[in-house]
Amino acid sequence: MEKVKLSLLWQITNATPNNQWELAQIEELFENLEYLSTELEIKYSMHFPGSFLEFLAEKSPAYIAWLRNALKEERLEVVGGAYNDALLPLWPYELQKLQLQRQQEVLRKYLGLSPRGWHCPSLAWEISMVHALSQKAYEYTVLSDESFAKSLALPLPIAGWRTIENQGEVIRAFPCNSSLSSSWSQGDLAKFIEGLTELSSSDRALLIRLPLNLQTGQDSKSKFTFAQDLLSEIERHKLELQWWLPSRAIDQIPPKGPLSLITALGTDLGLPRTVNTCRELLNRRPESNIIHKRVLHAHRRARQVLEWGQINSVENMLLPVQSARFYRNLPDHLGINQLENRILAHEMLIKAEKKIDRLSERSLRLDVMDFLANGSRQIVAASGKIAFVLEHLRGGILRTFDNRKINFNWLVGQRESGEPAAALQDYLLPLEAPKVTDILNWVEEEYGVLNAPYDYQIKRQNERLQILLSGDQSARINEKKQVLRISKVVGFRRGDEDLQVSWQITNATFNVCKANFTTEILGAFGNENRRNQYFLINGKKTSWSQVLKGIKEVKIVEFVHRGRKISLTAETHKPCIFIVAPIMGSGEGAAPQQFQGYRMIFAWDINLKGQESATLHLRLAMGRKGLLK
Repeated sequence: MEKVKLSLLWQITNATPNNQWELAQIEELFENLEYLSTELEIKYSMHFPGSFLEFLAEKSPAYIAWLRNALKEERLEVVGGAYNDALLPLWPYELQKLQLQRQQEVLRKYLGLSPRGWHCPSLAWEISMVHALSQKAYEYTVLSDESFAKSLALPLPIAGWRTIENQGEVIRAFPCNSSLSSSWSQGDLAKFIEGLTELSSSDRALLIRLPLNLQTGQDSKSKFTFAQDLLSEIERHKLELQWWLPSRAIDQIPPKGPLSLITALGTDLGLPRTVNTCRELLNRRPESNIIHKRVLHAHRRARQVLEWGQINSVENMLLPVQSARFYRNLPDHLGINQLENRILAHEMLIKAEKKIDRLSERSLRLDVMDFLANGSRQIVAASGKIAFVLEHLRGGILRTFDNRKINFNWLVGQRESGEPAAALQDYLLPLEAPKVTDILNWVEEEYGVLNAPYDYQIKRQNERLQILLSGDQSARINEKKQVLRISKVVGFRRGDEDLQVSWQITNATFNVCKANFTTEILGAFGNENRRNQYFLINGKKTSWSQVLKGIKEVKIVEFVHRGRKISLTAETHKPCIFIVAPIMGSGEGAAPQQFQGYRMIFAWDINLKGQESATLHLRLAMGRKGLLK
């Protein structure tokens, strides 16, 4: 009878239990773990975020005692990780170190251990992680056998641990068997035993990674009953199973050699296998990229303007925003495709940014920098009440628009093309538009978009700050090229919660310009349940059917969300046509048929002779219901 060494790694993912149903899932989990170790005599390892362990300590301390006892009896090995289930390759070393340190502190506090192994639930990897893990005294990590095969140019299956060296530091890498892990998770006993039979001649320990989702409880019980079915069936195949902890395999089985694994994509990120790194998430999910860049900006700013003792308190607030749920290209609560995840991420970031301002005693700030790390510059402005990122090189659009009093960023939606939401995107459209649908179609297709770069000036007057944008914008209307010289001003007062926007539009040609000047705002409250939302147009409550068709002679709009008790108010100096339409993602980078926010269009007719000018004004405010009077 041939002996097969197996190492089980139970991986708790998305573990943020906060209600009774989830407590029931935790109770079931520990009943299954107890049955596995005492009745079936199976040793195994576990990975969980530090936040999950803190929840156990607060709500169910008996399970902490159970874990400590299992560790003492060597029935269990706990593998370390990131405190908030973060994709560490995305972050600079200081934030990596803090995630690792917080996790180790929690494990020492509640379980009295310093873990030898480290695990990232997504199996993402970059060579820089060798330094981060070595500095925290980790001895080994768990990676995908597919990454091993790609690096070694060898076929699967791959067995046996190897070493990864970088700049004189070494970490051991243990491959998890993706085929066996998949067969166990899917309950395919025949395929699992077939895979074991093929690998039975190996003297290497085979690591099987088994994710457990405590938020849904999906398939968790079946993964435990599979062990009993396996033990009942295995003897007929003349195999004897030995359950090894990963550390024992590292200690007692020699390595297979070195591994030059520079990067590994990992799994369950919503990216195709042809991609080599999890950093591609920032390219394919630009809304994740904005969250990522806000974290980096807050991190760097804290280190520039705060005392050393204050920095840690801010960086601890940034740890939850590094969770993989805000970067995975996945729907529902698992990834960034869910609008609520974006809202939550920006809420946490606004709180951290406010704390930096409070500790540094600087409530009014303005920076011109490559905030989005795309090779160009953006203008980052904030007062004590509002904040925004403005792209003057893309037509003066806003990429974020925060009300800091209620910790809410209105621009969390997405265009049909997959581009992140924006505000104050301007268009020049034909004046003879016969239907509202024509305006919507043109805007959706970005026909007549005015996105040429602007020059900028910063003007400060006592408590007022203005960003003056100026430049020529052109669009082709009815086969004729129209050139406008536009001065676009975005400004605010230190103590106000509203944003003042104005356009001075000059016909830069000697031909008459008859057109429709339109500005677009893409915003979202978080869902499309219209029962919780309504419009006040010129002070009168207006039905959804009316705003979808378009309303003329509009001077003031208030868009209210009852559930969140938030309103967005827009007030114009000249009456305009106002149109609203929901945005459903449809592009390659968007979530198909998933609600992504509302398109709000403000359109004015202009009729300018050569060198003639017109001026438009728009006042925007976001806050609690009925903020603007």
